[in-house]
Order: sequence, then structure tokens, then C-alpha cells
Amino acid sequence: MAVDPNVIRELVEALGDRGRALPASAFRTDLPEASQCGIYAWWADEPARQLIAETLDTDVAPLIYVGKAGDGESSQTLGTRVFCGHLNGRTTNSTLRRSLTGILKEVDWFASAHTKTSLIRRSPVLSAWMREHLEVAIIPVERSELRKAERDALTCYDPPLNLVNVPDPTRDPVRSSRNCGVRCR
Repeated sequence: MAVDPNVIRELVEALGDRGRALPASAFRTDLPEASQCGIYAWWADEPARQLIAETLDTDVAPLIYVGKAGDGESSQTLGTRVFCGHLNGRTTNSTLRRSLTGILKEVDWFASAHTKTSLIRRSPVLSAWMREHLEVAIIPVERSELRKAERDALTCYDPPLNLVNVPDPTRDPVRSSRNCGVRCR
């Protein structure tokens, strides 16, 4: 089945509407859209955006990360990916968590709360920080349109914490910090 470019454009535009985002602290897996596959965007509040911008040494827009849930044969839903994978998951299973860990590891209150092992596993400190400073928007997307929708959203918004499918040397500090964030200490 052909992917309708107008539908994709509308979905990507909806993803970029911060008014659709919920505070991470309010996100629940029982939201109606959360049971479907789709795309999602993470938005940073001003203190988080400034912290990320300092680490990357560049200006950063509030939309910091885009992802998809339910690709291919995966039974993952927007709810399980966002809530279980990103908000409460293992750092090793989430690009977003790895990138944020790499950025936050330089901050004293975060670094003092972790060892190498706790950075690799679940970090309640990171989860709490995400709930305090981030918002998330979810958009249901037909499975057949998922990859195209994510690719177009990445092209449109160029979120700084996405590292795959966005070849850009300005992301090298994120790559570098996140690798050290998991391996060092």
C-alpha cells in the first residue's frame, strides 16, 4: 500500500505542535492513543533546554527527540515505548536515556547519585528529572507509514538527541558524552 504524503505531512505537523504534549509526569499507558503504534516527540522545558545547549555548545530547540513505536513485527505500543522504555527503562535500551545520561553526568547532583552500574541499569534519578523537565507528544500512525513518518519528522525538526538517520557532525558531542556516560566511572 502506498504511503500518502499528505497524511504523513499532517502527522508530522501534529507531532510538532507542543500544545499536544503532556508533561512526562502525567503520561500514562492507558491513554487512548497509547495502545497504538506511532511516532512521539520529547520536548524540554527551558532549564533542560539550556543544559542540553550548554553541553552541545549550540542553541537547541525545545523539541529534543523523535522516535517511533511498533515498527515491523514489534508489538510495542506508544505507551510501552514511552512509559516503559524511556521514562522507566534501562539506559541501554533507550537512545534518549543514554543521551540524557551523557549530558547529565557532568552535573554534580546527577553524577554523585550514580555508579557505572546504575547508569547502565535503571536510574530513578534520571526518570525523576525527565518527569520534572520533559513533555511528550504521541501521534498514532499506521504501521505501514511509521518509518516514513519518523524519517520526515527527523528531517523537519532535526532534534538534537536523535543520532540515527541524522548524519550531522554537530551531534558528535552527544555521541561522545553518552558513550562515556555509560562506560566511565
